[in-house]
Amino acid sequence: MDLPNHYAGPLDSPGYWLWHAALRWTAALTDVLRELELTPVQFFALGGLAWLTTERDSGVSQRALSDHTGLDASMLSRVLRGLEDRGLVRREPDIADARAHRVQLTGKARELLVRAKPLVVAADRRFFGGLANLGAVEFRQLLEQLTIDNAKGSAE
Repeated sequence: MDLPNHYAGPLDSPGYWLWHAALRWTAALTDVLRELELTPVQFFALGGLAWLTTERDSGVSQRALSDHTGLDASMLSRVLRGLEDRGLVRREPDIADARAHRVQLTGKARELLVRAKPLVVAADRRFFGGLANLGAVEFRQLLEQLTIDNAKGSAE
């Protein structure tokens, strides 16, 4: 994409539109998750943990979960503390590293995710449905590429 060196106004900036789309998408998720008393951040922490964990697993390191979700370590720690207080996750010291914790989903969290996933999928379908004829798959791939190209620590 060839971008100008300056914009006539904010409406010319792709970042402006990305920011506003993200705000509206977050609001849509907030609406559907409210009945489950989950925030989008809590949902993505639980969903990320479910994705990274198997039933026999001894849990996932908070670092791995932070990397997967994109949440910084301090934010993730606060989110996990709240989820732990609600009985949705268990955090235990990592045997290999006393400074680290491993996190596991509880059965209660797995049941909650079973209810939450279809709500989030439906919200996605409503929100992104207008892109169906414009290349929704390509749009997702562009977002993925933007994320990879602009990851923390990537070359500038």
